[in-house]
Amino acid sequence: MRESGLGPGDVVGVQLANSRAYLTVHVALGLIGAVMLPLHMAIGPADVAALMQRSGALALVCSPREGYLRVRDSCPELRYVFLAPGDGGDRDGEPEGAAAAGPGVASVSGLIASAGSCFSA
Repeated sequence: MRESGLGPGDVVGVQLANSRAYLTVHVALGLIGAVMLPLHMAIGPADVAALMQRSGALALVCSPREGYLRVRDSCPELRYVFLAPGDGGDRDGEPEGAAAAGPGVASVSGLIASAGSCFSA
């Protein structure tokens, strides 16, 4: 992720099942200083896109499932979509960019969306 140009303060949406991949992405984002926007697995592409737009997210990390292309096409600021292995619950795979990137979270390390944060058109 850092090699793609993501860094301190950049918001990255993450929609993965509770898994090793999720934890790896969470730590990797903290190490590069990016801000994680966790997205619950139950919300669909329209709500994911709405949260991504409202947060100004530059990247999305998700499993390769139907709908992620609609999110990409709905978010003009979105630069990257990183696909985690399998369905996001794959314990054997490592998502791209998960290597340690060095210390340095200066301030915000995550955004938590509440149920009232989802506003799709």
